[in-house]
Amino acid sequence: MWIKPKVDNRVHLHHYGDVPANLNYSDVKSIGEVIFDSCETYHDYVALKYILSGNVHTENYTKFAEQIELAAKMLKLNGINKGDRIMVLLPFLPEDYHIIYAIAAVGATAVPIHPEIRVKSQLIEQIREVNPKMIICLDRNVQLLDSIFSEYKQLGERIHKVLYVKPVDSFKMNGIASVINPIVDYKYQKSGEAPEKFNLTSNKFASYRAEINSAKNYQGTYMANVKPEDDYAIYYTSGTSGKKPAGIILSHANSFAYLKSGTAISNCVEPGDSVLNTPGPFHCFGAETGRNVTLASGATQIIVPDPKKFKEIAAVMKSEKPSHVVSVPKLLNLYKESGLFDDICLDFVKSLICGGGKMGTATSEYWNAKLKHTQIREGYGSTQLCGGICINTKTLQIPRTIGIPAPDVYFMLKDPETGEIINEPNKPGELYVSSPTLMKGLLGNPNPDCLITDEDGVIWYKTNDLVSYDENGWYTFIDRCDDIINLDSGNLVNPSKIEDILDKRGLETYVIFQTNNHPKNQGADRIVVAIEYAGDLEDIKLLQEVLEKDFADNLNKYEIPAEITVMDRLPINGNGKYKKRETIDKYFDGEFRLNLVLNR
Repeated sequence: MWIKPKVDNRVHLHHYGDVPANLNYSDVKSIGEVIFDSCETYHDYVALKYILSGNVHTENYTKFAEQIELAAKMLKLNGINKGDRIMVLLPFLPEDYHIIYAIAAVGATAVPIHPEIRVKSQLIEQIREVNPKMIICLDRNVQLLDSIFSEYKQLGERIHKVLYVKPVDSFKMNGIASVINPIVDYKYQKSGEAPEKFNLTSNKFASYRAEINSAKNYQGTYMANVKPEDDYAIYYTSGTSGKKPAGIILSHANSFAYLKSGTAISNCVEPGDSVLNTPGPFHCFGAETGRNVTLASGATQIIVPDPKKFKEIAAVMKSEKPSHVVSVPKLLNLYKESGLFDDICLDFVKSLICGGGKMGTATSEYWNAKLKHTQIREGYGSTQLCGGICINTKTLQIPRTIGIPAPDVYFMLKDPETGEIINEPNKPGELYVSSPTLMKGLLGNPNPDCLITDEDGVIWYKTNDLVSYDENGWYTFIDRCDDIINLDSGNLVNPSKIEDILDKRGLETYVIFQTNNHPKNQGADRIVVAIEYAGDLEDIKLLQEVLEKDFADNLNKYEIPAEITVMDRLPINGNGKYKKRETIDKYFDGEFRLNLVLNR
């Protein structure tokens, strides 16, 4: 049970308005129960609107509840019980929504994984760590999983069944209308998205749709009696800094607290509103904020499986006119650069909520110019805290800040070097957070070093993030503490100073790193800026002169980068964050278009 800090130093409370500073969490429910309640309340409203290549599938809340119930019955027929773990390798699809809430209803634990598997060895390790009883995946993942089971026999033996989903399954019909189904399949095969015909060695694979159909006559019970402390989900962190992705264990109490606190601070979604949610279900922010909070409020989820299909997202923006958009800075920057959104006025948008990284000035200005009734509501959060726990409010949005903490979220700042508590505005410090949304622990490590218990028994999460707050309690994210560059000379360099200069010149797609900790480094320790740029290299050479002057005017000599390396594309993970370790590897392997040595 969460213990509230004794000292209440929340200087931001006057910004809450009618939002209570503290909430009651005694009525904990599983997210499955919450969504069933929502379906009963909003039965006539549309819950899901799935759009793919011009096809549209809709479900009202009554139909949505029926599909969740069918999925829960299917799980019970397959021997899934309370405490079992199920890996889900799906993008946002109707089946993902059904199965996630069905897993919660039967008391099992969902483990969402990005379906675009870039590193086979990482997936093998995650299967080994999670030890799932079932895997639910896209059809294009089947051949890879079969090869893993063939190569690692013990992994395959542990898993009861693997169910695969086709992205077009929701457009298929039952009864006499099923005559269209072969046409749907034919178009899917011709689209280039479908995998080749399966050539499997394992007999564990089955169609999700077929299993759902077999569950229609199941008469047994499926709702589990879950306890607040029971595991609800395991989300893997992105591992962008080169660290191994960690499995974050969240309880039903964590999810329920986040639902209540997040709903209170966002304070914007009304029944019948529509939501375009671009972070995937494997992204805690996309799942807990973009999906759970909005569906519990009676809104319609507009589903586009691949947020990187810019034309489809732009077309949906125009045709559906979503009331709310949930996204991340990387995607908003890519949408801006595509040019496909230039003629779209967002006068229909009530809120644009963005988290998951720092937003550049150019991206912020681009989207804010399109919004008529609000500005971007930037925020901050982490998987360890069940999603976004700090946000710009409904009534006040300050660009490039992260706003104020949600109800029952307590911030404490400490000097990163001395560990002394900081109680004054405009002084950066490492952020510690206490909240009822704070994780149970890490998979394989229930007592990680990042969880600190004080003398009052209060558990704080050591975030490794530098933030500051102003006189009104409004917070700004500065940088990751481990991104602070410690040069061989002993000088410390805060990358945010370099970032501010790049940002003012319209550069938003970059990674800043130092070279001394890479095994291939043979020279002196130096700071390098890797920039993603596919245009005319002559423009970059002109930019070199401008940056040299900017750096000389605004930085100490030891803070000035030694090189700018230009790459066609910086490596990113499925959550839309840049992968620093892979970027550094590309630099040392010579995988760049141009490398500029700066005059220092």
